[in-house]
Amino acid sequence: MPSPDIDSHATGETLAQRAVLLVAYWYPPENESGALRPARFSKYLPHYGFRAHILSAPLSADRERLPNVHRTATQSLPAADRWRALLDQALRRLAPYNDRLEWIAPAWATARQLLAQLDIAAIISTAPPLACHLIAWRLARHYRLPWIADFRDPLVGNPFRTRPLGRLYDRIIEGGIVERADAVVVNTDAALAAFGQRYPRLRRKFHLIWNGYDPQDNLQAAPITPRSYRLLAHFGALYGARHPGIVLHSLERLIRSGRLDHTRVRVRLVGSIDHGEPWLESSAFDFLRAEHCLEYTDCTVSRDQARQEMARADYLLLLDLNELAAGVQVPAKLFEYIRVGRPVLALTTRDSPAERILARAQIPHVCIYVDDPEAQVDRKLQSFLAFPTAPAAPSEWFKVQFDSLAQTSILAALIDSSIRSPLHSEPVGSAARDPPATP
Repeated sequence: MPSPDIDSHATGETLAQRAVLLVAYWYPPENESGALRPARFSKYLPHYGFRAHILSAPLSADRERLPNVHRTATQSLPAADRWRALLDQALRRLAPYNDRLEWIAPAWATARQLLAQLDIAAIISTAPPLACHLIAWRLARHYRLPWIADFRDPLVGNPFRTRPLGRLYDRIIEGGIVERADAVVVNTDAALAAFGQRYPRLRRKFHLIWNGYDPQDNLQAAPITPRSYRLLAHFGALYGARHPGIVLHSLERLIRSGRLDHTRVRVRLVGSIDHGEPWLESSAFDFLRAEHCLEYTDCTVSRDQARQEMARADYLLLLDLNELAAGVQVPAKLFEYIRVGRPVLALTTRDSPAERILARAQIPHVCIYVDDPEAQVDRKLQSFLAFPTAPAAPSEWFKVQFDSLAQTSILAALIDSSIRSPLHSEPVGSAARDPPATP
């Protein structure tokens, strides 16, 4: 394996590297968790003979500074592409979810210009949003390029895609992507098993690349400022079923019954909050605020600020919750929590990927399950709050399994295998410069 002692996207590049197009709606510096996985792939692909060109959405602020990141334009499209834009906008209004379908037309226009200039060897798309897979599908067909579809979340069985009218929509689109893509990547073992069960005929296409961490990213616990209470902190947006209501109600019961001193504990929620959710109107929420046991930012904070606070918290709260109580995905925050090493309180389902990773990473933790009775929740929370706050180092298994330099080698092997496939044995450079007529 190449040495992880590298310092930039460009390090290790050679003239022999092959160019690939990575379609990622979110990409740094955007402060979205979905931006981190494609950024890690892009950073480490040069070590395996590939250079990624990123096709991404316009920045919400600031200016793009990386020459290999190609942001779609916000101004009017060329006349030839306006009909596509109108069609995508109509589909956006009809679709059951906000899958950013309106982005397909500007992404197509930008990608076409890029492919006219570069010999692109393959396309990788990472989603959500679904538009990333759809534009990659169109490009792969039009330019006869191999395509790898990376599902950070599935469509079918996704606990955040539960509208009845969306079920057929998701089955048809996911099935089409799986059928057309040369390889399909998922990010948990549970998702890998689910895809294999849904598409047994295509099992050979499915591959697992976990989310992970950047080995160059020096994240670790920091000294805790002396204070009279212990701080349990959550970092990330709160929406739908992903909220701390179970913990808040338990804290209320423990404090009211005298089993816990309210001056000795505080919960801090760092991130935006979806208002209108019932847990915000609960007695526990009002009680803990009145007792100064609960504080929240209710806004998006920078990743650096969140990590600074994370490193100084006594305990870390992981909300692995969804409307279906399904343990399929892993919150990206888990990998940061484990590297900090402070005790983790996880609200999750039994035998979820998050629970199994915490156990094998050997980080002190307690799992509260969504179906635990109140008495058991209270016992678990009380025992958790007695944990020492000294950080623990993650196990060697965790360090090896989730190192993104090693993980990117899997993606690079898939790209190479797709390029060498008989289906794509024809050189693609000429097709990129001289595209066939638009279908």
